[in-house]
Amino acid sequence: MNLCAGETTDPLQLIAVGDLGNSEAWEAFVKRYDPLIRRYIYNFQFDRHSREDLIQRIWLELSQRMQSYQPLPHYRFRAWLKRLCQSRAIDQWRKAQRQQLHFLPLTDEHISEQAAQSDVSLDEFEKLLFEQAAIVQETVRLKVDPQSWLVFSRICEHEETVRAVADSLNISYAAAFAAQKRIRKLLRRTARELGFVEPEGSEDGR
Repeated sequence: MNLCAGETTDPLQLIAVGDLGNSEAWEAFVKRYDPLIRRYIYNFQFDRHSREDLIQRIWLELSQRMQSYQPLPHYRFRAWLKRLCQSRAIDQWRKAQRQQLHFLPLTDEHISEQAAQSDVSLDEFEKLLFEQAAIVQETVRLKVDPQSWLVFSRICEHEETVRAVADSLNISYAAAFAAQKRIRKLLRRTARELGFVEPEGSEDGR
């Protein structure tokens, strides 16, 4: 089967860019993967300056990492690149949010207060909450193995039963239950660490 140019990874190109002096290889590498990097970080909706700064930093990191990169059988470079880009995008998002103090605590009382006092519309406010939830989920997803995340997603997002998920993935009921429970805890802890949810016992000075 013929593959379209630019739509598959060339192992020889990955090896060639290990030499920073190989300008021809790097020109082709950038031409192939820069659009992909931009696609991977698109959903984070950075402004133009922040987006270009992030892309530049990703390329600087790639120039270092590719010097020792070794293609492996059954190891997808694009999957690795996607994880790298999303991880760096999350880092930048978190830094920007801390600097601008745009965190909104996700408690019923504070949501009501923020919505009433905010200058933004309800739709914009809800969008920010969804963006915060997306950041928390993506942060946790990058930390756990794919099967555990699949178990959590099917049980908690698609509302499948623990038994059905365990049987379809050929794992024990206990393993499926433990996986989704662990990720729930990670989501709550990550939300607190990011400042999206106030630490327990903080409202009354406790």
